[in-house]
Amino acid sequence: MQYSILLTNDDGIQDPGLHILYDAIKDLGTIHVIVPEKPRSAMGCSLTLHKPLRIRRVRSPIGEAYLVSGNPVDVLILALFKILKSKPDIVVSGLNFGENTSLQVILASGTVASVIHSALLGIPAIAFSIDVYDVSELSEETLKTVKKICKLIVEWVLNNGMPDGADILNVNFPRKVDKNTPIKVTKLAKLRYKQHVEERVDPRGRPYYWITGILLERLEEGTDAYAISKERVVSLTPLKVEFKHVIGSDVSRMLEYIRHNI
Repeated sequence: MQYSILLTNDDGIQDPGLHILYDAIKDLGTIHVIVPEKPRSAMGCSLTLHKPLRIRRVRSPIGEAYLVSGNPVDVLILALFKILKSKPDIVVSGLNFGENTSLQVILASGTVASVIHSALLGIPAIAFSIDVYDVSELSEETLKTVKKICKLIVEWVLNNGMPDGADILNVNFPRKVDKNTPIKVTKLAKLRYKQHVEERVDPRGRPYYWITGILLERLEEGTDAYAISKERVVSLTPLKVEFKHVIGSDVSRMLEYIRHNI
C-alpha cells in the first residue's frame, strides 16, 4: 500500500528540521510538503480571516513543495481542502527546534497546532520536536537516532493506527540521543515556564515590552517536561484532543443562584 503523508511545520521550507524529518520518513509513502512561506512560530491554532491567503508551488532540496502565506492551521486547511486531491493517511509536523512540552507550550505551538487540527478532522497526526535551537548542536549519532525513531513511530501509526485511542502523539527529543536512550510514555506537564514581562525603553523614552518565560526548575515526575529536562530521555505523549466538561454540585448551585437572581 502506498501511503499518503502530509509533512508540515511552522518554520517554512528552509528550516533544517523539516529536511531532517523528510529524510527520515521519505521511504514510507508519498510525501506532500506543505508549509508556511515564512516562520510562524508560536501562532498556535490562529486562523487568517482578515486577509486572503496565497499558495505558491516551488522546487526545493526536498522536492516539490507548496508554500502558504498563512499560519500553520491555515496551511493545514488549504492542504486538505484545496491542494491535496484526497485526505492523507497521516499528518506529520516538525522537526521543531525547541522542545514542545507542557500544556502551556503546546497551546501556543504552531508545530503542535497542525496536528491538533488534523485530529479534529479525523486524521492521525504526530508532532516531533527536539531540545536544541540549531542544527549545529546535533551530533551525527543524535541525528541518525532521531531519524530512526521518527521513522519507526510514523511507520507504526501508518500500519497499526494511533495507540490507545490517542488522537495525536507529541514526541520530544532531548539534545543528545543514541540507540540506548530510553523512550518514555509521559503525560503533559501543566506549566513549563514562569511567565515574565520585560520592560525596556526605546530611544525616544517610550516603554515597550517583551513577553518571556523563565524555565521552571521544579517539575512533576512522569511529565514530558521532566523527561526532557531532568531525565534526558525521549518523551512520547499520547493525547486526546478534548476539553472535558465538568458538571458537579457547584455548577448546579451556580445555576440556581442565577435563576433566583435574574
